[in-house]
This record gives sequence, structure tokens and C-alpha cells, in this order.
Amino acid sequence: MNKRVLGLLLAVVLAGVGTAALVFYVQGAADRAAEGEELATVFVVASPVLAGTPGSELAGLVSEEQVPVKVRPIDAVTNLEDIEDRVASVDLVLGEQLLASRFVDPSGFNQRLAGVEVPPEHVEVTVTMSPERFVGGLVRPGQRVSIIASLSAGESAGGVTLVPVNGELIPVPSGAGEEEAPKSSTDTMLRKVLVSAVQRSDANVDAETTDVASTPPSGAMLITLAVSRQDAERIVYAAEFERMWMVLDGDGVPDEADPPINIDNLIVGA
Repeated sequence: MNKRVLGLLLAVVLAGVGTAALVFYVQGAADRAAEGEELATVFVVASPVLAGTPGSELAGLVSEEQVPVKVRPIDAVTNLEDIEDRVASVDLVLGEQLLASRFVDPSGFNQRLAGVEVPPEHVEVTVTMSPERFVGGLVRPGQRVSIIASLSAGESAGGVTLVPVNGELIPVPSGAGEEEAPKSSTDTMLRKVLVSAVQRSDANVDAETTDVASTPPSGAMLITLAVSRQDAERIVYAAEFERMWMVLDGDGVPDEADPPINIDNLIVGA
């Protein structure tokens, strides 16, 4: 065996020894860091969990792990019995922890799957809204809403004023007279938008047996809408930078293009 081959083999051996030493050191450092920490049991997804999977069937799809209490999510599932009567609301991927917020009442999930047919050319987009901005939470999947957006007056930047128009910021010279200055306004952005899903923080309320008018939602709501891709972009923009309300729309409501409401025409007859 020549010196070149011998040197190569020696280098490989030394690299392996170095790697093993590094692994042992890192593991030892992790063990030392965990000493004295209070640990808690969490469940981690070991096999893909599809939306709609019952909590009672998770035993073979998850594994238990110990993590420091201080880094455990506040809604982490610590006992599978706590969610055995619920179903996964979304697909769960390998390695993620089980969170109680990702499991919902089966009746609400089944209503979402069976009750709404989303046109194949549409995408679905979800926004968070407080109940008073969503007809008190009385809208159900399958109904349609109009989206009303309140747009700010614009911001000055680089000698221009950025004015929101149809979901885009249009630059306008800042030197315009006061009578031409942009004003905050409110207008209908979209009509007849299909609501494909509604998730409430109090998801156990049964809409079929409970007087929903006497049990208003107690927290934020997740509203999923089926729209074109372009309209989805407009909704995301309004949710990110402006303010939105949704009103229950009906077939008998006239489809009129009224001018935006601002301080000048807020009072009828003014």
C-alpha cells in the first residue's frame, strides 16, 4: 500500500472519529442544558394526519416526547383523551406538535365538507374577524356576503401621497390643494362572496339545537371565502392594511354602484 492510499485512509478514519466526538459533545451539551429543567410530555406527529382524522385514531400516528415546560405551546395536547371526540381541522405534517386549537367539533367539520361546493376555478382564503364585523357570527357556510372596506386617507412618501384605489396605492402629488386632498372612505369591495367555512372560538356551540342569537361568539372568528385568485389578493390587502366588514348579502339586494362614503357625503342631504 503506497503512502497516498494510506494517508487517505487515515484522513477518513480521523474524520469519522471527529464527527463521532462532535455528536457526543453536542448530545452531552443538550443533556447538561436539560438538567434541572422541568419537563413535560407532548405529542409529535410521526405519520401524516389528514384533516378530518378523529382524535381517537391518533395513537398510532403520534409519538410522545419530553420538552422543557417553558417552551411547550400553551395549547399543546398532553393527553390524547382530551381530543378523542374531535377531528383535525387541517392536515398535520411530520414533526409538528399536537395543538388543541387544530382540532374541532366533528359536526362543524362535516358541515364544512358536505355543505359547501367550491367552484373549481376559485381559491379559498381565510381572514380573522371579530364577531361584530361578521354579522354577529350568524353567517353559515354556503351563504354569501358583501365585503365592505374602509380605506385610510393615504400616507405621504417621497413628495407624493399614496391613495388606496381598488386595493392598490396610487401615487398622487402631495402639493394638491386642501380641497383635493384624499379622504378616508368606505365602499363595497366585493359582492356575493361565498362563505365556505366558519370557525368560532366556541366551536362546541351546536347551531342546529342552540339559539345562536342568544349565544354570541366569545372571540375571534376564522372566515374562509371562496373567490377568484385576484379577489383573494384584494381581500388579503384589505385585511393587511385596511379594515373590513362583512354584511349578509341576498339575491334581492340591488347591485348598485354607489360612490364611496366619506366625510363629505356621510350625512344624507348635507
